[in-house]
Amino acid sequence: IMVWGCFVSRHKGLLVIWNKAAWGKTMNAQGYQTHILPHLNIFCHEESTCTQDYAYIQQGNASPYRAHSTITKLQHDSFYNYLLPWPATSPDMNPIELVWKLIKSCIRQLLP
Repeated sequence: IMVWGCFVSRHKGLLVIWNKAAWGKTMNAQGYQTHILPHLNIFCHEESTCTQDYAYIQQGNASPYRAHSTITKLQHDSFYNYLLPWPATSPDMNPIELVWKLIKSCIRQLLP
């Protein structure tokens, strides 16, 4: 199972379950732009509207996130200025990695 999620300091965002049957077994740049970025766009817009502040984006360094076409799409959607730079090998510094670890632990307890 593959999932994508987001959050801000005040609340959680969407959790998108990757539909492998319909979208492909792995996520590529086109799939990320088609199936994930629209959710990010909505979440950031709602967050910015509610707080009167900008939602900054921190992505990992997977190839769909770093693809030239993804960066171009983020620029087109006016998100590029809010995209935080991120070191190439620093998953321990990515806050959502802790969330994934907790979810995996809960699933292991439910389905030993």
